[in-house]
Amino acid sequence: MLSGELRRHPDVAQAFYELGPARTLRNLAAILADAAERDEIALRVPPERAAEMLVGMWQGFSNYRLALGINGTECDPGLLEAEVREGVTVLLRGVDRVTG
Repeated sequence: MLSGELRRHPDVAQAFYELGPARTLRNLAAILADAAERDEIALRVPPERAAEMLVGMWQGFSNYRLALGINGTECDPGLLEAEVREGVTVLLRGVDRVTG
């Protein structure tokens, strides 16, 4: 129902996006850009794209199950932490330094 209402009120949808998801992506992109600037990681894609990829890995389909209340998907802090760590590990493998 919420997505239907947001389609009817695109100004509200845009404000929600800017104050929530877009801000999160900008903040994460800044963290990744800072890490790249300090030579801690070597990004092969722009920081904004890397941030979007990482958030996508974090959310996956578990986000849908949680939102829909399917499969008893209460917020399990241990599972959440594992998913975050796995997403970061995959991202870091993708941005690992490649010389030559």
